Amino acid sequence: GACHLAPDTVVFSATIAAYSKSGRADAAERVLALLGLMDTFDCVPDIITYNIVLNTLGNSHTDYLFDAKEILHSIEKDTTLRADSFTYNGIIKCCQPEDAEKLIQHWEMEYKQGRTDERPDSYTYTALIKSWTSTNKIGFEDKCVDILNWMEERAVIGMNRIVYNEVMKAISRSTCRDAGKRAEGVFDQLVARYTHTRTRDMRPDRFSFMAVLNAYARSCHCHEDAARAEGVLFEMMASNHPPDAKLCNNVLAGWARSGSDDAAARAAAICDRMDALGIEVDGVVFNSLINIHAKSRDPNRSVC
Repeated sequence: GACHLAPDTVVFSATIAAYSKSGRADAAERVLALLGLMDTFDCVPDIITYNIVLNTLGNSHTDYLFDAKEILHSIEKDTTLRADSFTYNGIIKCCQPEDAEKLIQHWEMEYKQGRTDERPDSYTYTALIKSWTSTNKIGFEDKCVDILNWMEERAVIGMNRIVYNEVMKAISRSTCRDAGKRAEGVFDQLVARYTHTRTRDMRPDRFSFMAVLNAYARSCHCHEDAARAEGVLFEMMASNHPPDAKLCNNVLAGWARSGSDDAAARAAAICDRMDALGIEVDGVVFNSLINIHAKSRDPNRSVC
């Protein structure tokens, strides 16, 4: 066609952005193809275009780490471009946690040498914590706690309750026997930080309580663990963070595993609280109650 009809950088960038937002399964392949086509038409991508491509690759369920690293190399060797937090965070989403840690170290080095204006922030490390949690590797919860403690020591920019919640969630999904106590320890760290800063972003929310409750309930091996899960549940019931039937059932399941002689009575008390708050006792809850009473020394006691 005529030269004046040839696509320019703006057209390519808009098309790449459209594919990125499309949710199509082939979005990553399409944006890579468009990025390659830009060179054919002598169109030079800007940092925004590169970042959109990297974010699309990171959101794909396919491994595009090699392509992402190639794009980063192109950005870093171009003296007219400066990688930013969107650049690195997009690549991190393509990484396994071990690779993500290496990339973050590289990013820190680039920042110290003045080749980028932004350094890793709370969003970056929260993504790393989520990445470790998703692996289910032995000891992943320890890695998450270590990252959080390192963030506190370094006063990482943008610290908020989300990173604490993700660490507590990681602990609750682990198989360690003291998951409840460890999650509550992280919760106490969050409360201490909120007390010190008084910032809204540090105030524990519903998800903070949920993580502690689930950690105790899922790792419940004794009366004390179940009682602490119940205590957190009752705290939620008395606060602005009311639980739903699923959370109540998690505590009931904890009592069922606890082996406590008081399990049936404590389950009945939870049912009474649920009824008072208008929380529906559904089929899943009834199954937990039946399980508790089947293990009870007083099987004739009413279920609810």
